[in-house]
Amino acid sequence: MAAQKKKKLSLINLLPQDDFESSTFGRIFKWVLSSFRAIVIVVEIVVIGGFASRFWLDTRNSNLDDDIKNRANIIAADSTFEQEFRSTQKKLNVYSEISKDDDDVLPVVKQITSRLPADTQLTGLSVNGFNVEIKGASPAEESISQYIANLAGADIFTDILLTNIESNSDNPLISFTLKTSIAGLAPVETEDGNGG
Repeated sequence: MAAQKKKKLSLINLLPQDDFESSTFGRIFKWVLSSFRAIVIVVEIVVIGGFASRFWLDTRNSNLDDDIKNRANIIAADSTFEQEFRSTQKKLNVYSEISKDDDDVLPVVKQITSRLPADTQLTGLSVNGFNVEIKGASPAEESISQYIANLAGADIFTDILLTNIESNSDNPLISFTLKTSIAGLAPVETEDGNGG
């Protein structure tokens, strides 16, 4: 009985026992089996890493979406302020351009207003380069004639033209428009394109 227990168990080996491992095909086969095992392990690690990183990327994408929405809301909230700021900036630019010409325009305006008869009022004034357009209203034609004579008496104006006069039954005042040019400068253009 003891002799039977000492009997060796033989393992079953399906690979041929002859010189297969020492042959070229055997060495290639052994290398392929061991290399592919390592390649499969590396690929599995990469796949597991990609799968795990997906959660991190999804979280980061969600955070970026929330950040973009928050910034868009901030920009939308500040858009009215931005529009008001740009509008004010444009007005300041226009004012600065006008204020550059104040030294030239202010004496002209003073001459126009100081020669106005007592019963006549100005309704509009436009100074465009060397041309001046005066709009006003008066209760009598004599006051308009007096105003034209007063402007002609000033050395600063030339070519004074009465371009429009209107009377309205609803308003007792007579509306008029005068065009003139500053003395020594370009003459006023009339409607037919000729100078006065």
